[in-house]
Amino acid sequence: MSSGVITGKQLEEAYRLGRRQRQGVGKVLLTLGYVGQSDLARAIAVRLGLEFVELNLDDVDPEAAGLVDKKLLRRYGMLPLRVEGGRLVVAMKDPTNLHALEDLEMLSGYPVSPVVVAGNDLRRVFGRVFGEGDEVAELLGEASTEAPVEDREDVELREFREASGAPTVRLVGSILRRAAGDGASDVHLEPRGGELVVRFRVDGVLREVMSVPPALQGGVVARLKVLASLDIAERRLPQDGRFSATLDEGKLDLRVSTLPTTHGEKVVLRLLDNADIHTDLRGLGFSRGMLQQYEAVFRRPYGTILVTGPTGSGKSTTLYATLG
Repeated sequence: MSSGVITGKQLEEAYRLGRRQRQGVGKVLLTLGYVGQSDLARAIAVRLGLEFVELNLDDVDPEAAGLVDKKLLRRYGMLPLRVEGGRLVVAMKDPTNLHALEDLEMLSGYPVSPVVVAGNDLRRVFGRVFGEGDEVAELLGEASTEAPVEDREDVELREFREASGAPTVRLVGSILRRAAGDGASDVHLEPRGGELVVRFRVDGVLREVMSVPPALQGGVVARLKVLASLDIAERRLPQDGRFSATLDEGKLDLRVSTLPTTHGEKVVLRLLDNADIHTDLRGLGFSRGMLQQYEAVFRRPYGTILVTGPTGSGKSTTLYATLG
């Protein structure tokens, strides 16, 4: 509050909801959209007297990152950055987790110096350091051996009777996790004859990231349709749905649209990270003069404001910040 990011009224509301829902104030503020993950991380760093780091891939020493198994690092939400002065510098979203610090010290053999990072930055860099793409490739190979082409229609039904650890289930989870880590606003799954092409829209640009063999096409599409509560038996009509996924400290909302094509169903997912919505116009990159002009317009009691731009450019974020 002292930094001017939130008001006293917003903080009181977060405290009240936190007590009612038994959640931390920081998580409530994220959910309400009053702060972004970077704002929260900076506040935690100030309160604990630690350094805040805007994490990038260049900050990570691969040797340091490989000191501890990545599954443990992912569970605790931390990433070793480097060894400095005989101490292991580690990026954490929650440096108050003493169990995580103790386990890391024991397994790495170094005393630990934590620094605070935003959860979304940690997730993005973590995926690049440990190669989420390699995990997807491994799952593709594993799933391909279990789903021959002639059984494609059975994959959709068999998939959901099996345990949650089935390869197709884990493949879909890995694709979504990689998309969130890359900061994608949309995921396109497009059937093209002999393959299902997966493309991510990052910063408004669609780029191909992988291809799924046709033997797995039905299972992947069916998994997404079940998650979005769509009719998996209906393949001739477009359908729309949505679902939420828990990802690290926040919740990711996904809108799902399916469209029948010549080679099968096309699926488009829109990823909405509500915890990272900025509700302060000053944090959206407006120049001082442009912000003053915009405020003069939207504070009028009449008229229309037209907000345009490509997918992922920030249209909805701008409108939310204006209303806030």
